[in-house]
Amino acid sequence: MKQESTMTSVHSQLLETLEELGSGDLEKFKHVLLYTKMKEGLPKIPKDQVETADKDEIVKLMVEIYGQRCVEVTKDILERMNRTDLIKCLAQGHIGHVAQLGIKPLTFRLRGDDSTS
Repeated sequence: MKQESTMTSVHSQLLETLEELGSGDLEKFKHVLLYTKMKEGLPKIPKDQVETADKDEIVKLMVEIYGQRCVEVTKDILERMNRTDLIKCLAQGHIGHVAQLGIKPLTFRLRGDDSTS
């Protein structure tokens, strides 16, 4: 039951994040979503479902198919879109939910940065 309410909260946070995207950015998000799935070897969301989905449907599909990794996938897509503003908002809104789900925050290293912090 707790897992279900946590995923509902994650759904709400992801939907709020996608609401910040204009129609052009939403189309780019969908395109990157399709590309990212295949690249990372994650389960595939059928292309026809993504192409016709609105923001709420995209979030539902991502939560259903990616489960706990949906926040990670969303952050990766937003990073590829250079929407670091939304990554920061998403991270702040998910601080508690991410910990509850056992999702490790994404860390980014610059190429050539061999330091381990």
